[in-house]
Amino acid sequence: MNAGISASTLLLLHELFPAGLADGSLGIPESGNKRSDLLDEVIWEMRWFERMQDKDGGVFFKVAGRTWSGFVLPEHDTIKRWVIGKSTTSSLNFAAAMAQASRLVRPSDRKLADRWLAASRRAWAEICSISSASL
Repeated sequence: MNAGISASTLLLLHELFPAGLADGSLGIPESGNKRSDLLDEVIWEMRWFERMQDKDGGVFFKVAGRTWSGFVLPEHDTIKRWVIGKSTTSSLNFAAAMAQASRLVRPSDRKLADRWLAASRRAWAEICSISSASL
């Protein structure tokens, strides 16, 4: 869930100010690929978010440990993680963020954009099937 709102906010920033955080401005590994560094960072997050979608189209709420890891470097965080159940809100969040990301990445990566649009549609279809089944 947090990935969706965070990514969507950054995507909106990219839409409103496309010249901001231009390619190379952040000095990230993806710099120099003729795509804004902001968009590159969002793509990195969206690729992770994409893995939260289940085969049926629904989207898991989160991945978390049963306890707080504390302030440690990621490579030192070894607690066991759990996938927390799917929900309508996480699927709606995912469908919207993936559709937005698909639209904005399309000029630089059509294949990725098509994959994300398909993921968005699968999430939406799952939401609609649950909604119609409960009527």
